[in-house]
Amino acid sequence: MTSRALPSFWKCYQALPQHIQKLAHEKLTLFQSNPYHPSIGLAARLTEKRVAFFALSHIIPLMSLAELKEAVAALSPADLAELASFIRQRENSEWDRQIDADFAEGGRLRPVLEEVRENLRAGRLEDLP
Repeated sequence: MTSRALPSFWKCYQALPQHIQKLAHEKLTLFQSNPYHPSIGLAARLTEKRVAFFALSHIIPLMSLAELKEAVAALSPADLAELASFIRQRENSEWDRQIDADFAEGGRLRPVLEEVRENLRAGRLEDLP
């Protein structure tokens, strides 16, 4: 089986700590001998041209925060912008989830919501100056 990667992959790969590169190489070797081995942790798919596409998705969580910061520092401006957008979307989703939970039935802010609704129905809200 032939494995290939884009030049952008190698740039990111070279920015990884040595122990992560070693782990990736070990997993690639195992993948090449058996693409469906259960210990690989790869998402693998073979096309009709017998080209394998895979992602080493479980390797990134093995990085320490310092290693992750180092890898982020090596990103191109475009990749950094994409990462920042991803993080913002994730934070916004978490914020939305928290708000929904707080105002849901039994949520910690549900009494405040009920109070506002009651004051709105009773006409007790006033315009701000």
